[in-house]
Amino acid sequence: MDSTIRHIPSPQPKRVCTVIPSWNGRHLLEPCLAGLARQRFRDFEIVVVDNGSTDGTRVWLEQAWPEVRIISLPRNLGFSAAVNAGILAGRSPLVALLNNDAVPEPDWLAALVEAAERHPDAGIIASKVLLDRDGLIDSAGIGFHRYGWAFQHACEQPETPDSNTPGNVFGACAAAALYRRDLFDRIGLFDEAFFAYYEDVDICFRAQIAGVPCWYEPRARAIHRRGASSSRMPDFILRLQYRNSWYVLVKNLPAYCILKGLLMLLMGQVFMFQNACRKGHLRVYVASFSEMLSALPRLLQARRRIQEHRGDPRRIDALLDCTLPGKVRRCQAWLRKIAA
Repeated sequence: MDSTIRHIPSPQPKRVCTVIPSWNGRHLLEPCLAGLARQRFRDFEIVVVDNGSTDGTRVWLEQAWPEVRIISLPRNLGFSAAVNAGILAGRSPLVALLNNDAVPEPDWLAALVEAAERHPDAGIIASKVLLDRDGLIDSAGIGFHRYGWAFQHACEQPETPDSNTPGNVFGACAAAALYRRDLFDRIGLFDEAFFAYYEDVDICFRAQIAGVPCWYEPRARAIHRRGASSSRMPDFILRLQYRNSWYVLVKNLPAYCILKGLLMLLMGQVFMFQNACRKGHLRVYVASFSEMLSALPRLLQARRRIQEHRGDPRRIDALLDCTLPGKVRRCQAWLRKIAA
């Protein structure tokens, strides 16, 4: 990241610094910022990090939203670098991340801050993120499966009493979430090597390893237009998703969990390979795996730092989900068909 963006003067800090990364997203920012303007909680500032946009985002923001602080990056450095720039530019004790394609409901920030006050041990507060169609859920917090991948709780399901029940979860979807600034002081910022995708899983995993839980607050609601930016470059996004899922495992999964769940992890990798073959993604899958192998020395170095401060690994193991997903059942059927 360009070091010139790390020392931007900040006004008297508000309670919350709301950071919005944006890349050629001028058309998305209007409803997002309008949603923030309607917030019941008012003690916050807005920082938009423009990721090298070429659609006139900065000029438009300066004219239409002069109260918004703008950080301009020289090129698209990815989600992780953008949110890190926004975090470093502020001094607020709480940092809210919001995608430019997400629109918060009026009580979103109030509910997040109130949850942070009620649960001082939680370093991350997860929102309920709803899809912008059919009233279905996009995320009710992140889980992590013993098969070796992360998932969004209640994804593409209607709202139920379970999804409306607050409680501890593995992690938060960074499309709409709240973080304590001192958590970043303790475990570091988002890993910029991820560029985008799974960076929120990585930081939640690191927080859990450090003994800092995540709380899910369903009263904090945001509407997400999923894929509004990423749909413009599908192969690139697919490569990041494959690669970064391995980054998370190599960096964070304790050896105890690997040994205990080795067969399930292997089954998960077989499923990923089968899925790539079935969808015609084998070339992207192989390129992603090769890229992960090239990054292995750096990942193992990061792993040593992370695991040095790990407590009882059985606590992490207890957080992992062990239900049998439908996609694994489909993979098992595929393997039986091959063996027949």
